[in-house]
Amino acid sequence: DHSWCLDAPRGLLTKEDAKRSNFYEQERQRQELHQSSKDVTLQDFVNSLNVEVDMHQMSTEEIPRVAQLASRTNQFNTTTERRSEDEIAAWPSLESGVLCGGVKDRFGDYGLVVAALRTIAHR
Repeated sequence: DHSWCLDAPRGLLTKEDAKRSNFYEQERQRQELHQSSKDVTLQDFVNSLNVEVDMHQMSTEEIPRVAQLASRTNQFNTTTERRSEDEIAAWPSLESGVLCGGVKDRFGDYGLVVAALRTIAHR
């Protein structure tokens, strides 16, 4: 009943990994609210969550999570390239930068869920 191959190697857990069971409980609470909010619009429901997004330049402590997001996320990866922690750590020195975003709402903190590796192109 357990797939060890999906577990992160020791020492590579991020803060978000450590809080995963809390995330599931918070999501359950969101779903309960959504189910009980049948008479309100989706916009009103989302507004009731009091969502806050904090965008900022990547810090050194965030490098492992950014690498994790870069290796696991396909929806918005326009290059399909995967980046290692070392590559991501060097990224800000390449006349570019890494933007990160944390999201929270009335039920809790989603953690770091946005990472944008950008390059400034000169024409």
